[in-house]
Amino acid sequence: MNFTQHNVLFNSVGNLISEAIKELAPESDIIPYSLLSRPPKSDMGDLAFPCFPLAKALKDAPPKIAAKLLEVLPKSDLVKEAKVFGPYLNFFLDEAEVNKLVLTEIHSGEMFSKNLKEKIGGI
Repeated sequence: MNFTQHNVLFNSVGNLISEAIKELAPESDIIPYSLLSRPPKSDMGDLAFPCFPLAKALKDAPPKIAAKLLEVLPKSDLVKEAKVFGPYLNFFLDEAEVNKLVLTEIHSGEMFSKNLKEKIGGI
């Protein structure tokens, strides 16, 4: 899949990660949306979340944090599968759900009328 960073997909996956982080490190002020990126290889998923920023708060190694996040990550139709790749938690997205989510936003007329801060909850 090919998409830019500032979109509803990053926001949706970022919200899932935020929920998992709240369970493990309620005091954390990390905004997952800003850390999500595309993995270097397509066989590593569609999105990747680095767990390095959580290492200090959780006093653990990033690969272990990725595994812990995976355990508490909320279920979502958007995420077909999530996997730990070293210090990253990577996401394989369901293409039908991606299409539905993106098309819904485009058809709503909201996609181009909101500024970025409104879309991601005001950084």
